Formats: sequence, C-alpha cells, structure tokens
Amino acid sequence: MLQLFFTIGGELQRNVISSLLQQVRLMQRIVLDLEGFRFYSSSLLIVFEGDLAEISEDEYEDDQVEDHGPSFYQKPPVVKIIDFANCTYPGFTKEDIIHEGPDSGFLFGLENLIEILNIIRQSEE
Repeated sequence: MLQLFFTIGGELQRNVISSLLQQVRLMQRIVLDLEGFRFYSSSLLIVFEGDLAEISEDEYEDDQVEDHGPSFYQKPPVVKIIDFANCTYPGFTKEDIIHEGPDSGFLFGLENLIEILNIIRQSEE
C-alpha cells in the first residue's frame, strides 16, 4: 500500500523515495545523539506534491526545485516528527525516571521505515 502512495501516473517516484531516505537517515543520526530523549506516541509526517501539473520554476527558489522531466517541477518531499504531547527529555520534569541512551523504540521505527523504503525503491527495476 505504501508503494501506491509513492506512485503517480503509474510511475513509482524513486526520486521522492531517495530524498525521503536521505532525510530519515539524517533524522536517525540526530536521534542517536539525543541522550535521554523519548518520543512516546509521536509520529512521522511524510509530505510530497503528487500533482503532475506544471509548476513554474520562478515560483520557487532554485534550491527548492527539483527537475523531474522536461516540464515537471515539484517541491521536495519532507519528513517531520509530529505529535510531541508525550515526549520527554532530561530535566523536563522532576520525575524519578531517568532514561539512558537514545530512544531505541523510535530508532527501531526509523530503521524499519528505511528498510521498507529501500524495498519499494528497488522494486520493479
């Protein structure tokens, strides 16, 4: 089903998946350095423009435009962490619970997403 999400006009958007993979890997490296942070009940939001309508190059700054063919331009895809209501970090409250190391559950989820995106990107090649 996720593969269908990344398919536009019958074409798998490998460029979108590659960009998302780079962003998730960067997120993974950052979370690895966050000692004691916990992202309970947080989610990842993945956004990309799926409209095949032509968008003028002048409409976006050069670093925000990706060329996807002779007349197709779109904003780059984005991955964001959302739903921070239950997140915590050292010093957030005076609780007795001290979390050591990075959030292994969140990192597990990122690793699974990387694996799934790689499988989708390599399919039908």
